[in-house]
Amino acid sequence: MFNLFVNQSSISFNRTAPVIKETKLHQLMAWRWPGNVRELRNEAERFVLGIKSTITMGDISSDISSFSLMQTVEYFERGLIATELARHAGSLSRTAESLQVAKSTLSDKIKKYGLKF
Repeated sequence: MFNLFVNQSSISFNRTAPVIKETKLHQLMAWRWPGNVRELRNEAERFVLGIKSTITMGDISSDISSFSLMQTVEYFERGLIATELARHAGSLSRTAESLQVAKSTLSDKIKKYGLKF
């Protein structure tokens, strides 16, 4: 979804869409997004305009440190699955292959996390 907002913002601001580094994607996946979609859209606009992110690794570390081990694993697993689904345009087969899991396992996890593709 971040990529979509970056592309929309690039068009709105008549700028070339910047390349999103993998570390930035991991940082975005680790954030809880208390402002939900609006906050994600604002972050994409700042990214396109070259404005410093309001999310810091310190924020993420303190946010995640209150999670149990299982919650932390599920949090990152959800983000990874969402990223791979987007990367493979929603193809379950290609996503399952890239994650090296059975398609049925991936389908179960998509339902568990309420992911849309």
